[in-house]
Amino acid sequence: MVVFFMRHLFVLLIIAGGLIGIGGCTTSTPQAKPLPDITFAHMPPFPVNVAVVNIESGYDPAQDSRDISSGFPAPPDVALKSYAAHRLQPAGPSGRLTFIIENVFIHQTLVKPEGDFVGWLGVGREDLYEAEMKIRMHIETEGQSGGTDSVLAIRRSLSIPQSYSVAEKEQEKFIFIEMMMKDVDTAVTSALKDKMVSSSGYGR
Repeated sequence: MVVFFMRHLFVLLIIAGGLIGIGGCTTSTPQAKPLPDITFAHMPPFPVNVAVVNIESGYDPAQDSRDISSGFPAPPDVALKSYAAHRLQPAGPSGRLTFIIENVFIHQTLVKPEGDFVGWLGVGREDLYEAEMKIRMHIETEGQSGGTDSVLAIRRSLSIPQSYSVAEKEQEKFIFIEMMMKDVDTAVTSALKDKMVSSSGYGR
């Protein structure tokens, strides 16, 4: 029985050593390069049949203690303001469109692999990022009281292995925000196309 136990213990130690070695190798990556800013220069202005477009923030990031969005290489609230300023072009004789950022958050959760042994080794762990952007577009038109609202909620999630280097993690986060902004553009232009696109047409 002692010999049988020692053989299995020896095999277990070899497996542990192999897993630790694999985990160590994945952290060796090239030196980080500065990431570019997210811009929307590739998108033509979207003409809206209003005379004025306003951009507002209607939430307080400090109210959400779990929110880590400000630490992303491209903070989503900054990206949203830049997007609205570039993309939404007033092209009508009257009326007002107010682009209101009602909420933005990114929450981070540690995801551990199943199995006590693998969990003890610390390999296979991932950081799960769950993000939401909530936008309200309030449109006031001449002769209409109160105006109309379109509320858009864009959600995405991202998993990044903890074995990634800092540079790899930042790159994944940057791409993640880019993809969310594409979702935002699809939702915004769809809502405006159905309701208040100017006669000058819709183009991308």
